[in-house]
Amino acid sequence: MRQNIDTNRIVPALIFGAALLALTPEGRAAEPCCGITGIDARTATVTAKETATGRSFTFKVPNAALLKNLKIGQTVYANFATSQVSVDGAVPCCSIAAVSSAAAKPAEPCCTITQIDLRTGLAVAKETATGRTFSFKVTDNNLLRSLKVGQAVYANFGSKQVSVNGVAPCCGIVGGPA
Repeated sequence: MRQNIDTNRIVPALIFGAALLALTPEGRAAEPCCGITGIDARTATVTAKETATGRSFTFKVPNAALLKNLKIGQTVYANFATSQVSVDGAVPCCSIAAVSSAAAKPAEPCCTITQIDLRTGLAVAKETATGRTFSFKVTDNNLLRSLKVGQAVYANFGSKQVSVNGVAPCCGIVGGPA
């Protein structure tokens, strides 16, 4: 006995089933695992930290519009098995470039911000131990607006880099300590 198949019901049911499958944990991450700690617009490289382990990693953002919309502190999804990152938990956007082997432990902050020029993007900080001052250039406008006079920062004078979190460099030192 042959039965008639109602394709008007089966096709929508198959589409609905595929959509549900895409939303399962295997298809979509349940929660973001990581937070953005640094953005280097010059190299289109973003640094993020895995919340559970504290290990940090970098990923390349090939889309300039997406890079412009990313913010420090924003959560992202990472699949370390496939080396992919997603900002929405569904569609991979970026490739993981490097993963630290262990959680980075920041040193103590060495310096305090004494001046911020929102117009030029330059900030001045004072090294606590020596009293020397130095300037650093902040290219991320969101980061620049979040900085406060009196805020502690980390400086690596060898690499001429400043970090606000002690893990990922954000800014370049302009000149040397005065």
